[in-house]
Amino acid sequence: SILQSNKKIKEELKNLREYIAEEDSKVISFVTLDLVFIMDITGSMKAFLQMAKDKIIAIIDNIRKHCGSVDVKLGFVGYRDYLDTNHEYLKVKLNKNAKEVRDYISKVEVGGGGDCEDMPGGLNIALNFDWSGKSRFAILIADVPCHGVKYHGIENFDKYPEGDSKYDIEKIVEGYAKNNISLLCLNITHKTINLYNNFVDYYKRGRKSSSSSSIYIDNFNKEPKELAGIIEKSAKKIYEKRHENN
Repeated sequence: SILQSNKKIKEELKNLREYIAEEDSKVISFVTLDLVFIMDITGSMKAFLQMAKDKIIAIIDNIRKHCGSVDVKLGFVGYRDYLDTNHEYLKVKLNKNAKEVRDYISKVEVGGGGDCEDMPGGLNIALNFDWSGKSRFAILIADVPCHGVKYHGIENFDKYPEGDSKYDIEKIVEGYAKNNISLLCLNITHKTINLYNNFVDYYKRGRKSSSSSSIYIDNFNKEPKELAGIIEKSAKKIYEKRHENN
């Protein structure tokens, strides 16, 4: 009868709603995102500093807005150069306090530098954070490359033309791939283009065939919403891949 049919439909809808709610709860507990920003904070970044701060904060806000069910941890590393007398790294280790990270970044000031910078050191600090998220992402923001003429091609400019003697940037970038950390490198100027092209090769060497992580090269001028979208899509892809295997 019609009444029995309607009753059956209501029961099926109820079961469907319960199933959807159950699946949503799994997503909330299953999707975790670790996101670290690594930024050059030497004097050459002065012209880009406020824009970089605004962009980082906007990316954070976009992710938190559009990934409401994702458990997000944030971190930050600022690096200078080991030629500076006050060479030190600014860092906020991965944590869930978005306000703390945003406030810290908003107060960052630039200084020092001169030729190329200690990018390998900054990348290495971030690589050794306590990464635990299912989805892992690092965003690199710099206007000049690391030491090594092969990365920039400018003779008599780099005080360490053979490259960094302390860190092997090839191994560090490979390390990001081996640890399933996606790397988004943003070109602020043309000076980093050749370096990041090399990064693609290093990353591919370290990437496992089963990994969902990847390396992305993009333009610093892209809208924060679009950059956040890259991270959101990556997190969703990792969730879907893991979900299929369970």
